[in-house]
Amino acid sequence: LENVNIDGSRETQTEIKGTTSREDGGRHCLAIRGECENIFIRNCTFTNSAADGLCLFPIGAAASYAVRNVVISDSVFTDNRRHGISADKVNGLTLVRCKLNSNGLTKTVGFPDNHGNTGDKFGGLFYGNGIDIEEYTSTDGSKNVWLIACEGTGNARGGVLILRTSDAMASTEFGFYHILGGSYKKGLYS
Repeated sequence: LENVNIDGSRETQTEIKGTTSREDGGRHCLAIRGECENIFIRNCTFTNSAADGLCLFPIGAAASYAVRNVVISDSVFTDNRRHGISADKVNGLTLVRCKLNSNGLTKTVGFPDNHGNTGDKFGGLFYGNGIDIEEYTSTDGSKNVWLIACEGTGNARGGVLILRTSDAMASTEFGFYHILGGSYKKGLYS
């Protein structure tokens, strides 16, 4: 994917996680789901989504590390309702000179929580990050993740979140996360 600009028009999205909808995400600028590998994205913009700018999610994929060898360079992930990028079960995710800014924030006040203009909340708090990498069990975490000269500033929560949701993950070593240069205001969370 090269030289593509996607605007998710989040201001037109309603009933997100509302009374008639139970979705958590699903209104991404781009979602790549299932077992996949060798994905290259360059000079693209993913902005203004009612969920994440880019979602890499192995839904229905039983294999560990179902998402493999993803390289994203010189791309922008901004003003999305939730995260700039979300990724689960990845082995080989490289971001080079990417901007992951201003995600998870409310664009216009006065709208209900289930409206696209309102930043997404978890437990009553805004939680959007520049990039959100989630690990669920000790056998399907993520590894070989590289962030090179990227920027993750002005997000609701932080620049980078590595979320380990299982007690089994507590004793599992992190799978080689490398951060070389860049700027990540509000920090790195794990």
